[in-house]
Amino acid sequence: MILCSFFSCDKKNQDLSELVSSELQFEEMSIEPLLGNPYQMEIIDSVLIIADYVDDNALLLYNLDNLSFQRRLIVGEGPNDILPPLSIDVDMHEKVVNVLQRQNGECRKYVLSDLCETNIASFQKVNLESADRMVETNDGYMYMGFNEKGVLLHGTGNTFDTVVEQFAEYDINDVSSKYRLFQGRISYSKKNDCLLFAPSYVSEILMYNLQDGCWNKKNIFSIGTGKIERRIKEDKDFELYKDDINHCIDVCKSDDFFYVLYDGSNLGHSEKIECRYIISFDMVGNLNGVYKVNPTIRDICVSDDGVMYALMYSEKDGEPVIGKAILK
Repeated sequence: MILCSFFSCDKKNQDLSELVSSELQFEEMSIEPLLGNPYQMEIIDSVLIIADYVDDNALLLYNLDNLSFQRRLIVGEGPNDILPPLSIDVDMHEKVVNVLQRQNGECRKYVLSDLCETNIASFQKVNLESADRMVETNDGYMYMGFNEKGVLLHGTGNTFDTVVEQFAEYDINDVSSKYRLFQGRISYSKKNDCLLFAPSYVSEILMYNLQDGCWNKKNIFSIGTGKIERRIKEDKDFELYKDDINHCIDVCKSDDFFYVLYDGSNLGHSEKIECRYIISFDMVGNLNGVYKVNPTIRDICVSDDGVMYALMYSEKDGEPVIGKAILK
């Protein structure tokens, strides 16, 4: 397959505070087993799948209907054990959980019902090389990491992977420097065969659509000034600095929309932010809405009935909690 690309001419940086359509209030939920340092969350039906590390297990499965829970995936080096940190992705319709071990690039695919029944569930696995992030597509996985081929790749489990994005216009030979600068969060819609890339540090939110075997790239939203990109091109400076901005820290999807969680703090943490934002796009890249949200929210997911859940910190005691908000 051949990578095709086209670009929007509008590079104007967006001031999110001027685009806010409403404030999304999250109600804190008391979940007894939420301990330690939970760092990612997804949902299938009424089950929250939360990545943490408690009692030598790497996942917490929490049933919102009956408040029951299981801890799953034993941490260790055995054939069925798992090595955190993890990156997880779910298919709500097929009811499967994909678990990427970021230490070694091995991705395991579990059926949720199997995980709920036993801690040693059967799984399918695929090697995604040095992947740091992944999402499942209709015929494989989109993944990104410290890879010499490119920053963003699509693999089907065969020996050849398609290079979807190299950021080839930037003259960076060192793999680790390129990924450090151009890393981000990704989410894939199987229904629409499209991927959203939300960058951590550079300035453009990108969308990729698969049409006739060709990945088409589109710049859909500018969230930065292009300072890092200019520094790379003009000064050959491949470092990140304390005054650089941490842009997107999570992305999730419903059947019809992508949701990007925007941070906005600088890397030196010299200024306290008053809020974060959630930016919503439809499946062709049009801006759908901007929501002002609690500044402690660090991960989001959306249920199939339009409820958004968030990992955040309690206003009462600073402990991790789950927040719940109804999307309008």
